[in-house]
Amino acid sequence: MKKKLLIYFTFYNSFSNASLPISIFVSWLFFRYDFSFFIIFWFKVATLIVIFYFVNNYKNNELYFYKNLGFTKRNIWIFSLTLDFIIFIFAMFAAYKLKIALGFDFVPDFFN
Repeated sequence: MKKKLLIYFTFYNSFSNASLPISIFVSWLFFRYDFSFFIIFWFKVATLIVIFYFVNNYKNNELYFYKNLGFTKRNIWIFSLTLDFIIFIFAMFAAYKLKIALGFDFVPDFFN
């Protein structure tokens, strides 16, 4: 079981350098500038689709490594995208709780 998780995390690590900063950035936007969760959610989904496309196209040869170990492409992607989305939801929840705790209930006025 540990080996399977290690292999799943190895694959997730191949695109986490792009995905984690996006999660942190959108959580910061939610915290600081009170962006709508609806907009942030769909932005995150769109970026995951782009990441999925690029990893499938540019790291296609690396997927043979996982296939040779007995992992299907579908299972690897389900695990990785679910993990990334859980991290995103946790970051959004943490930003929301921090925002409430610090009393940031304002929307900055950029036009004055």
